[in-house]
Amino acid sequence: GLTAAEAAVAALQRTLQDTAAELARCQAELAEAGRRELEQGEVAETLRARLDRELGNVDLPRRQTEVAALAQAYEVAAEAAASRAAADLACAEADRACREQAAAAGFATPEDAARAARDADWAKRGQSRLDAHTRALAAVRGRLAGDDLAVPLLPAASVPACEARLAEAVRVHEVAVADLRVASERAAALARLVPTWSTACAALPALCEDAARRKGLAELVAGRGGNRLSMPLSTFVLAGRLEEVAAAASLRLEQMSGGRYTLVHSDTGTDKRSRAGLGLQVEDGWTGRRRDTATLSGGETFMTALALALGLADVVTAESGGHSIDALFVDEGFGTLDAQSLDQVMDVLDELRSGGRLVGVVSHVADLRQRIPAQVRVLKGVRGSSVEAGVA
Repeated sequence: GLTAAEAAVAALQRTLQDTAAELARCQAELAEAGRRELEQGEVAETLRARLDRELGNVDLPRRQTEVAALAQAYEVAAEAAASRAAADLACAEADRACREQAAAAGFATPEDAARAARDADWAKRGQSRLDAHTRALAAVRGRLAGDDLAVPLLPAASVPACEARLAEAVRVHEVAVADLRVASERAAALARLVPTWSTACAALPALCEDAARRKGLAELVAGRGGNRLSMPLSTFVLAGRLEEVAAAASLRLEQMSGGRYTLVHSDTGTDKRSRAGLGLQVEDGWTGRRRDTATLSGGETFMTALALALGLADVVTAESGGHSIDALFVDEGFGTLDAQSLDQVMDVLDELRSGGRLVGVVSHVADLRQRIPAQVRVLKGVRGSSVEAGVA
């Protein structure tokens, strides 16, 4: 293998040298032909000038001599041009042969072949290394062929298999390089983030404490956590208003019930499912106990509802800057009252009316006709109901 390559390189070097010599010779001939052509052109120009000057006084023999000299000059120029064309052709042929020999030797261009040329010392060193390898190989084979190491040589490795393993190794290497690049970028990013992370960790306890405080406050506002009444903030605000309404309604209810009942705001829910804060209880002045409003009778419930409506009107009037509610309509419920309770309720309504409010009562109770001066009666008939105004 190495000897054949060295022989091919030596032959190529000789060819290159021959080609270079031929190319130099052709270039020299071409230069000489060009020089001669230039000289003949100068001679022709000189003769042409002389001919122009002497046209007026023609000397035929001399003119013939000059024409013959001019023709000879043209012949010399033609020969020079032919020599130059031949030189160009030879140069092109030499270049083609050089390229063919370089390609046959495995080189892309003659320049590549020239760069691959080695001197005689390199060839000697290569031959020495080859001889040493041959001797070492022979010694190893002799050693392996001995009785103590009589083992068969391993079969030659499969080139396609080796190439496949090489390709896989290259792929694994490229993947490793890509992973290394990604890891390096991430490491750099982490290095940039470490100061921010350290600062955030340092601030984390204070933030956790603030978050715990805010969460506790939110739980308290929502009626959970440490809120012993399980009362949301919105319910707490409404409870405050309800307490005002209950206080105002108690004044009316106490008058209507003959001093027996007053309303009391309660913070406890009626059961586990209901929220605390919006409860009402009735305080019975006769027994001294508080009880749920559901224990009231029908008439007592009506008086309580009416007292709440009047108390709410009073609170709204106070909160709206003195703008009073001038009209109040009470629909039914009077039939549930006994005579004494009815008188007490009407006394309260008469007080409202005397204070300038319009109080309307919708009822079927006949006794109310004697207490209400201005009336609007609804009469039923065959053709439908009719309305008429009346007085007590």
